[in-house]
Amino acid sequence: MFPFMKLTDNVVTLRPFEFGEENELYKAVQESLTELKPWMSWANESYTNEVAANFIAITRAQWSGGGMYAFAIADAQSGTILGGCSLSHIHPVYHFCNLGYWVRTSRRG
Repeated sequence: MFPFMKLTDNVVTLRPFEFGEENELYKAVQESLTELKPWMSWANESYTNEVAANFIAITRAQWSGGGMYAFAIADAQSGTILGGCSLSHIHPVYHFCNLGYWVRTSRRG
């Protein structure tokens, strides 16, 4: 199990999603739905603040249990959510996993 961690280069920061930032996550997802829909099954018109809050709660619990590690990609200066990335489907024997990521539309490039 990894401890909760924060990685930064003082431009962007990777850190666990925090309780209470579901509105910021919701806004980033809504802004990016057109780009996310083809790739992310969860990115659709039914994505709400409640879905974002549940995602944060689930990923924090999964992190604690070692099942998945979901990071917010945040602006290192303002803390604004720029997207997300996660390590999931972690194989206990062969030590590999899936890496997924997305960056909000207004901050891509």
